Amino acid sequence: MPRQQSSRPSLKAVAERAGVGYGTASRSLSGSGPVAPETRQRVLDAAEALGYVPNMLGRALRRQRTTFIGLVLPDLGNEYYTEALDTIHHALAAAGYQMITVADATATGQDALVSSLAQQQVAGIIQVPVVGASVVTGLPVVQFNRSELGAGVPCVLCDDEDGFRRLAELVMHHGYRDIAVLLGDSAMSTTVARAAGVQGAVSGTDARVRYCYGSYTADSGREMMEELLNASDGSERPDAVIVASPRLMAGVAAVLGAREMSFPGDIAVAAFDDPEWYRLLGPGITTFDAPQRQMGRAAVAMVLDMIESGEPPSNPVQVIPGSVRERGSL
Repeated sequence: MPRQQSSRPSLKAVAERAGVGYGTASRSLSGSGPVAPETRQRVLDAAEALGYVPNMLGRALRRQRTTFIGLVLPDLGNEYYTEALDTIHHALAAAGYQMITVADATATGQDALVSSLAQQQVAGIIQVPVVGASVVTGLPVVQFNRSELGAGVPCVLCDDEDGFRRLAELVMHHGYRDIAVLLGDSAMSTTVARAAGVQGAVSGTDARVRYCYGSYTADSGREMMEELLNASDGSERPDAVIVASPRLMAGVAAVLGAREMSFPGDIAVAAFDDPEWYRLLGPGITTFDAPQRQMGRAAVAMVLDMIESGEPPSNPVQVIPGSVRERGSL
């Protein structure tokens, strides 16, 4: 009995339809070598016409790497990264890659996860590094949102310093001069940038600023806000607070709600990021919103370029501006 032929179109069929050699067709579809633009387009058109789907497993075996990209986070429950994760997932899928998501909030934990991903021969890693995390060598790595791995590792960052400067300027524009800034871990690169932005805005003005450091959690936000409001002399209370994360803001909102305090009537509030509940709380919370989707696309483009070229990116530090959204909380 004759062997049944597969109906799946082959790369050879694509090459024949496009009128090119097998190697040219392969390079055109993988983007791994020099091909004239018009030739590449002929190959792409032929592949689309035939319904050709590349064998990603075979490609991975030939290149001695998989088509997986590791995504390393501090924790899986942080809603701040939801938009970015969705964007990264879809951008990688469109390029023929899959995402493996892992998380740990400690440096030793992240180091172990990165080592495990490297042993699984992932093609590259996008990492939100924690303070103290180590740099892995021999693998394309892009830092996302933070730069704890140092200047030698490419990164995609939100321009937190500029955003918090603009946010603080807006607070002062509304007449507030006694400002408290609620922040997380003082050693984190994002914390340093946010504090620097506020300081840049108030420098040379008559504003009084207090920087309160804790952790980027709701409990820490509640504790810091309670401490500010429990000052022995009511005049020592700030007339405005700038809150540097949604989790901190959740703690602040809980304290204000329990005390039946309104904003901006009893205290003005400005925050960071823009979860849906910011728009539903009171008159809406004025905030600096990070460009998560744009950052996600930039991180994917950077790591894929490093994978294909085998070289560091020509622009290893991309700092992307966010948007200030003014609402009724000031």
